[in-house]
Amino acid sequence: TTTTTTTTTTSISHQNDKLAIIVIGASGDLAKKYTFPSLYNLYNLNLLPPSTSRIAIYGYGRTKLSTTTFREKIRPYMNSISSSSSRRKYL
Repeated sequence: TTTTTTTTTTSISHQNDKLAIIVIGASGDLAKKYTFPSLYNLYNLNLLPPSTSRIAIYGYGRTKLSTTTFREKIRPYMNSISSSSSRRKYL
């Protein structure tokens, strides 16, 4: 019996990558304390696709909130991380 192993090298290009993140329970306590700050840290550490890519974060929750109200609600949990200029870009 003969075994043949083939190795393939793949080059990954992120130029046209699109990423959609869906957060279920986005208006809840765990999302504002952990999920969104964690996503922000991934973004800030460049662990998400580069800024040339499209990144969309969708949130679904039981509480109906406008985008502005939602951002105001999670902002206090984001204040403890990173610089205010990069936080404004993220929010």
